[in-house]
Amino acid sequence: MENKIDLSNVIVIIWWAFQWKSLISLKLASKLKYSWVISTDYIRNFLRIENKNPVINISTSRMDQEIFEKQREIISSFLLNYIKFYIDRKEKIILEWMHFSKDFLLFLKNNWAKCFWLNNELDWYEKVKLKTITTPTIKIIHDNKEEILEYSEKINIEDILYIQQKEYYEKFHNILLNDLKDVDIKIINYFNIYKWIKKIMKIIYKKSI
Repeated sequence: MENKIDLSNVIVIIWWAFQWKSLISLKLASKLKYSWVISTDYIRNFLRIENKNPVINISTSRMDQEIFEKQREIISSFLLNYIKFYIDRKEKIILEWMHFSKDFLLFLKNNWAKCFWLNNELDWYEKVKLKTITTPTIKIIHDNKEEILEYSEKINIEDILYIQQKEYYEKFHNILLNDLKDVDIKIINYFNIYKWIKKIMKIIYKKSI
């Protein structure tokens, strides 16, 4: 990774699914008058259209560790060049999601980006219930999930999402956790979205003084 680009106008929101990262980032951008919120979910979907590398087409719930690491490298490499357009124009941006490689996280932090590890402390089932409000449908692509749907009509979408995310959590938790600790990203635990926004705004304003 190249060094020394002024990223002081960049906020980075990090952690996995069901943390309300997108909602918080949009509200935070509105309050702070930031120009853009860039999700690595958006970047991955864009690359799925433009990139012929089959690795990028594999869904998170079907990845092994090798594929997960490759996707992180592909997306982080793309983002490194992508954000330069905004930095050159002195625009303020927020990056959110979990597809950042460890090297990219180090690059962000070493170049003065404001990085936050967002940890929603609601239990998993409560997170899933809230997720279904903004995402009412889902395509089940994992073979095991398809079998469950055929097995019982009583299993609803919340149950399926809960199973998927618990599996994902167990698969990649330690990788992400160790990266964030090694890079020394600040963790903010919360139950309430609005209290978290107030907390991060206080931290950002204190740093800019």
